[in-house]
Amino acid sequence: EAQIQIAIEHPLEDPAPPPAVPALFVAAFAAMTALGYILVRRATAIPPPAPVAATSGEAPLVPHDAARTTLAALAASALAPADVGEYYARLAATIRTYLSARFAFPAYAMTRSELEREMASAGIDRWPARLTANLLEQCDAAEFAAFRPAPERRAADLTAAYEIIDLTSEGDEGATDAPGSPTA
Repeated sequence: EAQIQIAIEHPLEDPAPPPAVPALFVAAFAAMTALGYILVRRATAIPPPAPVAATSGEAPLVPHDAARTTLAALAASALAPADVGEYYARLAATIRTYLSARFAFPAYAMTRSELEREMASAGIDRWPARLTANLLEQCDAAEFAAFRPAPERRAADLTAAYEIIDLTSEGDEGATDAPGSPTA
């Protein structure tokens, strides 16, 4: 009885929050969920770059040639200074499409760590795997987090994309430098 009486004499010092606090918490959670759906929808709405079709009578382009041609077109476009997010979205889509076609794994649907693991499983050296993961991380930051790299960094990222293709296409027939590449 003494303990019950003490509890009655000393009510809770920190009562429950007002009813508005849980309602605000639920509203904030719903808003974050909606934002997540919007970001996923935006990411999946970006079409991969159109494959470069060979003209009639020519053999279809091998993955590294198609990727180099797409990168050359991207380098020649005015997207880099005008729309950095779109430029990096296309750069990432080109690299992911190339890796998917070249190594037959769904690079377009993988996170950075999944991509590194899959590239290691496909026999790709650690350096190209890390270079690819870092470039795609940079692309994601520019595309989704409104990061705006300096123009010199954009040129270096394009060069890194060419380097990824060069490092992973060794041993392929007909690996050549495409016009507009940093090594041409």
